[in-house]
Amino acid sequence: MILRLLTYVGIGLVLSATPVLASGVLVTAQGARCDGMTDDSGAIQSAIGVAAARCTSDGSHQMRNQSYIELPSGSTCKINSGLQFDAACVGLVSNGATLDASGLSAGAAISVSSSQPQSPFGENVPPWSGLHVIGPGASTNTIGVLVQAGAVIFDKLNVSNFGVGVQFGSYAFLDRFETPMIFNCTTAVNFATGPNGNGGENITFQGGSIFGCQIGFKNNGGELNIDGMSIDGLSDAAIVNLDGAVRVSNTHIEYFAPIKTSPLEIEGGCNAWTFIDLSGGLIQSDTGTTNLRSTIDIRPPSICGGSGPWVSLEKVFLAGLNPAPGCARGAGSTCVTGTSPASGTGVGQVAITSSTDGSGGGTAGATHLP
Repeated sequence: MILRLLTYVGIGLVLSATPVLASGVLVTAQGARCDGMTDDSGAIQSAIGVAAARCTSDGSHQMRNQSYIELPSGSTCKINSGLQFDAACVGLVSNGATLDASGLSAGAAISVSSSQPQSPFGENVPPWSGLHVIGPGASTNTIGVLVQAGAVIFDKLNVSNFGVGVQFGSYAFLDRFETPMIFNCTTAVNFATGPNGNGGENITFQGGSIFGCQIGFKNNGGELNIDGMSIDGLSDAAIVNLDGAVRVSNTHIEYFAPIKTSPLEIEGGCNAWTFIDLSGGLIQSDTGTTNLRSTIDIRPPSICGGSGPWVSLEKVFLAGLNPAPGCARGAGSTCVTGTSPASGTGVGQVAITSSTDGSGGGTAGATHLP
């Protein structure tokens, strides 16, 4: 509690009896030490409860008295158990602090759900600013941030050292990530609910970076928009699409070592609702030897309802890509692998237009797969 200071001419300073409360709930006020050694999980969860105590909803799902927790500036708060947030009531402002979840044995460090799951288009407005969370390692069965709520905006999210950096579940709609940084995870972003899951509409990643993970984005039933990101230093595909839509614009994809897979992969779906659409940006490998299986690998298990899943690249710079022998279609930077066209599935549904092959200098529009 902060007491208001009042100045009166000729009297000096007096203390007002009216308290001025901070806009958020400081976790240290609920017993968190944030000394980098003490397990603060319980105290921070208590702070979340205090922040949510006055939060209410009326009959039309309009929320009142939403709030957020605040971490002490520049500190490290250790959490050995996952934290649970109701996105309709409580957010988080980090003030440059770090949540150290390196002692987490399984599950999610941060779980974001909503008490208003049926109406996720406006209630979940508490701020999420600068969340920085570190996990126990990429080989662990852990998740940095599990999102099961709609219309949540994460600003400058920083996640590292988890099995999955960010995972989406049911009721994840219209979520937006501004300048996220996701490092050293097996899968940076995973949408795991499947085509019949209750969620997935129009999830956006804007700017920021994915670095040093095995897989960048793995989609199973979601609708992902990726704009202006850097996806670097992966050991596997930048995008794996099992089902759903992935739209990518002006994004930098770069490999520092050879991979045995392809940067873009479709491994599921059976109709045109499953696709990867790239516009602008580049796909680059920095090694001169055979450095990838193909640029695109497309192998839907079957075709239903027309021509099947598809991949489109337009105005994409393809630099230093040297695929292994065995292209089912195209050659060099246009190499496509996958199920044989004779079986009615796969490689015919790829278009590369107005793109530049950078292997020999390149000319805009020189690389085409109609």
